[in-house]
Amino acid sequence: MYAYDLDMNRAGISLSAVCVISGLLLVAGCSGGGDLSTRGTSNTGGGSGATRSGSTADNSTLHLALSRFDSSLAAKDLFASFGDTAALSVLAAKETETWKLLALSGSIDAFATGPKQAATIGADLSAAEYSISIGQPPGRLTLVAGGQDADTITSAAKKAGYEGAGVLSQKLDLENPLTVTVAQVEPKGDDLVVGGPGAKLESVDPDGESLTDLDEVAAVVECLGDVVAAQIAPNSENIDLLGVGVRSVDRGAQSVMCVKPKSPAEAKGIATDVADALKNGTMSNGQPYTKFFENVDVVAAGGVVKMTADNTANGQANTILQMVLSRDLPALPGY
Repeated sequence: MYAYDLDMNRAGISLSAVCVISGLLLVAGCSGGGDLSTRGTSNTGGGSGATRSGSTADNSTLHLALSRFDSSLAAKDLFASFGDTAALSVLAAKETETWKLLALSGSIDAFATGPKQAATIGADLSAAEYSISIGQPPGRLTLVAGGQDADTITSAAKKAGYEGAGVLSQKLDLENPLTVTVAQVEPKGDDLVVGGPGAKLESVDPDGESLTDLDEVAAVVECLGDVVAAQIAPNSENIDLLGVGVRSVDRGAQSVMCVKPKSPAEAKGIATDVADALKNGTMSNGQPYTKFFENVDVVAAGGVVKMTADNTANGQANTILQMVLSRDLPALPGY
């Protein structure tokens, strides 16, 4: 568990006492928000030269982020953590208590103690457009997209003991915790790619097929839509891929869960079980799901199960993300 301060330049706020457990940000409070579906488009500035917007499906920021990674990363169990930093900054400026502690979603896996640790290699996490981490240690990759200065990063990383040209690296040093998660550093335009000692940094901005070219990834990403934070979890006995995320709607924070079964024929049964669990079931701590979710809708279409639910005042903006950690997702054994 870690605590740190974060100055969010665009939001004009300061964050403190952020608790992190296994890369999930635990947030107190849930209210307010705003619909970002009309947010303007801006450049990522990354190696792909892509643009981003707050709309759904192929134009979502989550889709853009995943499209920058080589499809080979899904050969093993795919795990991804994503945060739309720019959108979260806007939301936090309006409804600070609801959204501010999600600000580092996507980058916290690499920089466990936050922006001060990232600053040792010249990175500015709060200036990013979005951040995303793919995989598990020691091969985890993290992309901080937009807002970074290559010269500043190169200079700071070398002062911190990293060596090389293009990709800078440093051997694992247990007395320097940053080298455990950030053994490699590569500035890419105004983006930054970092990785553990086993990470393949060339998997970012591939020439060939990307993660979103895979049917199961594309289906889950399209289902999640314009989420501002998300987790994608690997398969289980009867599930190809699962994704959970948080959207901003006029009523506040809305949770989304998308399940792609191995067999499309199983989707209807899973949807029925999920709906029943949310209405009548309890979490591992004995508390009913109805305490945290309301206005629940569960549908099965195109072989994918989609749940949407408004977070109640008892919940947190990232309640659905925390449930991945505690294995409390409704009616999904193993999740």
